[in-house]
Order: sequence, then structure tokens, then C-alpha cells
Amino acid sequence: MDTADSRQPGQDPRQRTLYELAHSDIRWAKEQSVHAVYWSFLLFAALIPLAKLLISFLRPPAIIPVAVLVGVLAVIYLLDLNQFAAGSRRRIEKLQKLANLDSDLIGPQRSDPDHAAYLVAQTIAVVLGLAAVSAALLNMS
Repeated sequence: MDTADSRQPGQDPRQRTLYELAHSDIRWAKEQSVHAVYWSFLLFAALIPLAKLLISFLRPPAIIPVAVLVGVLAVIYLLDLNQFAAGSRRRIEKLQKLANLDSDLIGPQRSDPDHAAYLVAQTIAVVLGLAAVSAALLNMS
């Protein structure tokens, strides 16, 4: 059963396999970026009860560096995933050029081919989560 659509390059099985792998890589990177944001929110949320649990040993603002570390690591991971997906998109573009596909079959080019706006939105979400948990920790003291 052939699941290939008209947007895939040529009939060469090697090109088709490389195209499908690159497409799968892009999908994986997007899914992982969403998971990175979710996990950072979950870790931010876990810091509030942790601060309440440790309040007899240290003041809640002492947990803020941990929150900053979580935020920084999440943003670094988001940047890395974005670069990985951008490399996969470049491979797809090369395969499409090799197959001499008509641009009508591929569809119009995006104005933001590397999805920078998506990356910025995710980064803003992580920074806002960091700001919220930092404010909550500061208000606990």
C-alpha cells in the first residue's frame, strides 16, 4: 500500500525514504518542543510545594535559582530542537530540488520557514512561567 502523496519527491525509493525521514524528524522536533514547554511548566509548578516543604530550612527565594536553571535549560533545548528541525527542512528542500518538483505540487513557501515565531512564542511562555513562579516564591517569604 503506497501512502505517498503528490508532495513527495520523485519515485526514487531512496529519495522518498530520505524525504520521509526528514519529515518525521521535523514532526518529532515539534512534538518535543511542546513537551519541553509542558515539562518546564510542570517543574515550575513543583517548585512551589518544594519551597513550602523546605521553608523551615531555607527561605523560598532561595529556590529561584533552580527555577532559572529550569527556564534556561528549557530555552536552550527549544533552540536546539528548532535548529534540528531547520536542518531537516533544508534536507527536504534539497530533495525537492533534486526531484525537480513543480512548486505547485509543493505549495507556497512560508514567510517564516524556520518557524521563528513559534520558537519565540514558546520562549515567551517559558519566561512567563519563570516570572510567575519567581513572583510566587518571593511572595511566600
